[in-house]
Parts: sequence; structure tokens; C-alpha cells
Amino acid sequence: MNTVNPISTNTCSGISVTGSSAAIAIFDTNGIIRHVSDKMCDLLHASANELLGANIKSIFHFDNPHTALSCGLQAIEKSTFGFITIDVGYISVKATAQTVTLQVQQLSTPHGLMLHCTAINIQAADNTAHPLVSDTHLFRLLLAELPDAIYFKDRQGRFFRTNRLHAKKLGFASEAVFIGKTDFDLFAEEHAHQAFADEQHIIETGCTISKEERETRKDQPDTWASTSKMPLRNEQGLIIGTFGISKDITATKNAEIQLRQAETQLKEANAAKDKFFNILAHDLRNPFNNLIGLSDLLAEDFELLHDSEKIDMIQNIQQTAESAFALLENLLDWSRVQTGSMKVHRDQVVIDRLIQEIIGLNQGQAFYKNIELTWQCDPDLMAMADENMVRTILRNLVSNAIKFTRPGGKSVVKATKETDKIRISVTDNGVGMDESTLMKLFKISEKINTYGTNNESGTGLGLMLVHEFIQLNGGSIQVESKQGEGSTFSIWLPAV
Repeated sequence: MNTVNPISTNTCSGISVTGSSAAIAIFDTNGIIRHVSDKMCDLLHASANELLGANIKSIFHFDNPHTALSCGLQAIEKSTFGFITIDVGYISVKATAQTVTLQVQQLSTPHGLMLHCTAINIQAADNTAHPLVSDTHLFRLLLAELPDAIYFKDRQGRFFRTNRLHAKKLGFASEAVFIGKTDFDLFAEEHAHQAFADEQHIIETGCTISKEERETRKDQPDTWASTSKMPLRNEQGLIIGTFGISKDITATKNAEIQLRQAETQLKEANAAKDKFFNILAHDLRNPFNNLIGLSDLLAEDFELLHDSEKIDMIQNIQQTAESAFALLENLLDWSRVQTGSMKVHRDQVVIDRLIQEIIGLNQGQAFYKNIELTWQCDPDLMAMADENMVRTILRNLVSNAIKFTRPGGKSVVKATKETDKIRISVTDNGVGMDESTLMKLFKISEKINTYGTNNESGTGLGLMLVHEFIQLNGGSIQVESKQGEGSTFSIWLPAV
């Protein structure tokens, strides 16, 4: 027989217990029950006499009974709502396992500080007639209304439950068709292997994985998802599979990609602008300084100069003028490409005739440096391309070959047909390039200091123009070079 002095509920700060429809117990800070409502007696299947004087820890099974109540007062004082809630289990007099939620708050009484506890029977709430509080209904509602894909898998990675949105996303009319399939039935092998590896890691460790992942499928465009994958446990706490929530972020990822592309284009545009003004300020100005200086010298000292000196100066003026004119042509062509005003007019181009034309234009430069300039080409070879662009491509490649070949060297232009392509290669035995320079060749943001074997200046603009024109004509370019031995620039254009 428990001996305890029950307290009068009339002294409990206005809180009524007797006759209350709620399951209420009042206990002191030691956990001794001082008063119970009839509803609490019904819940615990015990009389008031049996409960009064009992320790609440002997009735409810707290996860940590030694600290749950001792921390209760501090937790209540810190609580925004003035109370705390604890989920606990207990075994009733009928030996039936139950689970309740306890709502605990402080209670001031003439007998000292007490704790007022209201118990909510979770099982009873689940079995109520109102459908909105049924766990089963809530689960179905979650599956139906959640705007994200949700799925459940067994330990072998087979789907056994999913929602309509997930099924629809993967092309199934209903969830039923989805059941029993694995990621290997739905996605490309690489993605399926990664997903299965994630799931096995979760099953082994019990951890949660949250990640953004690209979903690659066999016959559909790639999609992106933000996914959280978790261990699926049974009532005994054993891991029986995995489940996850996946949010489609394809639109966001595509927007990010477009933003990065726009950023790259803006950087390239700024680099192009800087390059353009740098060429105007230095590379185009320098030849004119040279022209003015030589022409002034000829005008002032013409009678004093030997004929050989005059010839050298005139040849220098001619070479400088040709170089400046070629640079100006490249600048104009490049500016048209950058502004989109240059149109591509593809037609049949006789390669042999075009090569001979370019060789003829560069023979003077080659002769001046004592460089042997030859070509090999079948007269019947024809490419489908813009003739003016191909002319500019060859002009720049042949001019560069002469520029970077030492006096007494040689350069060869060769054209052959390879399946449905025409290959044109320009080879020299000049100074060549190291790997670092090769990596920078077609990048406008990179500054390459290029001077020929006779100290001819270079901007790198010609090669960038070559690269642009080849792309506009559906072709490709490859560079092979070894420092000190020479270079080969090969281009491929569609054959007729």
C-alpha cells in the first residue's frame, strides 16, 4: 500500500484535474505521482490508489530515465512554449505495449514545485475515426501530394513503393508498373552503378547521403536531381533497404550552365576587345613607325646612300607594308567574325589553284629569306567551303611557316583527300614550339610573344582567325610541333 499525501487540485494554480477528460498526472520533482485524473487511470488500466505514490519512471519507459526528469525543469524554463514533449513507451496492467507522448509543464502549488503531465495515446489517436490523423492516410497523402519524387527500395535495390510523380518522371503510367525494377532498368549503367553503390553504403553504415546528381538515361536527355537517401528500418530497427526523396533541379542546373556560358562569352568578348586595342596600339602602329623612319631616311639622304643600301631599305619598306596590310586584313576579318557580320558562302573550291595563288603571293618573302617554298596537290581536289575564308587560312599558315623558318630552310604545302575530307598541311623545319605555347595557340586571352627568325613581329591574331574560319566551314585543325625542329599545321575541310 503506497503511503503518500495526495494534493488538492484546487491549489494547483487553477488547473483542474478531477473530472478532466485528459489523461493527467501530477508528480513532484522526485517523480512521485501526487495526483491522477480518471482518464490517466483508464489509460494505464490502474486505479488511483495503485498509481498514487508510484514513481513515474516505473510506469513510463524513458530512453534515459536518470536524466529525462532532472533535465525537465531546465528544458521547460528554456522552452518558448512553457512546456516540453517526450515520446515514451509503457506496459499497461494488461501487459499491452503502448506508446504515448507526454507534455510536461511546471506547476506551482503550496506543496512546492510540481510537474503537470498530460499523456496523449498515439495508438488511440491513430485509430480515431477522423481520417486526417491516421498514419496510413497521412502516408498516402504524402505520397500523392509531395511535389518531389519519393521511393522505397529493398536491400537489392528493387523499388517496392514510390509515388505517382516519380513514376511519371521516369515514363510510367502508374506506380504499379514501376515496382520490382532497379536503377539498371531505368538509367544508364554508370549512373545505376553509382546509385547502387550509394545504397549499399547506406545499408552497411546507416548513414544518410545528400547530393546533387546527374541522371543519365538510355534514350532520354540527362536530368539533374537533388537527392537525400536514407536507411529504411523495420519496427525492430533493422535496416531492410533504403528510401529517398529526389527533387528535380534540371531547370536550375540548365540555368547555371547558361549563366556560366554567358560569363565565358563575356570574358571572351572582353579579351577580344583588349586584344583588338592592344593590336591597334602596338602591333599596327609599329610597322608605320618603321615605314616613316625608312622613308624619311631615303628622302633626306637619298644622294648619300649607296644603291645597295637603297635596295635594302626599299625591300624593308615593301616587307613592312605587306606585313601591315596583312595584319589590317586580319583585323578587319576578325572584327567581322566577332560582330557576326561575316557570312559564310560555301561553294566548290579548287584547292590546287588556291595553293598556287598563295605560294605566288609569298614567293617574295620566301626568296628574301632564302627559303625553299614548294607544294604538292592533285589538281582535281575540291573542297566545299568559303573560298575567301580558305584563302585567308592558307595565307596565314604559309606566311607563318616562312616567318618562323630560318634562312636556308624549307616549307611544304601538301593537300590530299582522306575519305570525305580534304587535308591541307603546311610544314616547316623552323624553330618549332614547346608544349606550353601549343596549349595557348588558339586562346584569345593568352598573350604569346612571337617573333620570326628575322625578328618579324607577330600577334597570334592570324592563327585565331584560322581557327574561327575553319570552324565556320565545318572543318578542324591539328598542330604538331617540336621545339628546334619545326611545325606542321593540318586542316581538314569537307570534300566535294
